[in-house]
Amino acid sequence: MSNIVQIGFTGTRHGMNYLQKREVYSQLKSLQAENLGAVELSHGACLGADEQVHAIAQGLKIFCHVRPGPNANMSMILPTGCRGCKVYPREPYRDRNLKIADCKHLIVAPFETEEQQRGGTWQTCRFGVRFGAERLLVLPDGKLEVWS
Repeated sequence: MSNIVQIGFTGTRHGMNYLQKREVYSQLKSLQAENLGAVELSHGACLGADEQVHAIAQGLKIFCHVRPGPNANMSMILPTGCRGCKVYPREPYRDRNLKIADCKHLIVAPFETEEQQRGGTWQTCRFGVRFGAERLLVLPDGKLEVWS
């Protein structure tokens, strides 16, 4: 069994604002310190927030599992030859979102403050419940809500 703590991330194509990026950075750095650096991050490789969190994680030297969905037009430029990440084959959004949500901590950076019934960000957040993930919602005002 691995001692590496898995962190999932989901956000929107609108990206994170400055306050959200600052709080996500803080949460990743804190989880990294608490676990003596033994953390890895999974994200969905979409334009916007996934692209932003990838840059943050790489700056912190956190290994990234990059899980792109089927639509290449919605994906960030996928890293090639990256030593700090693994890029998986494209797969349907639902399947990919389930894999991202299978983690200990799930960081959610929504564009809106109310849960939505449609969309991958909130779908991934709901999947986190199945796996018992601690869900850290980083709201647009930069405040953190913890959902267990």
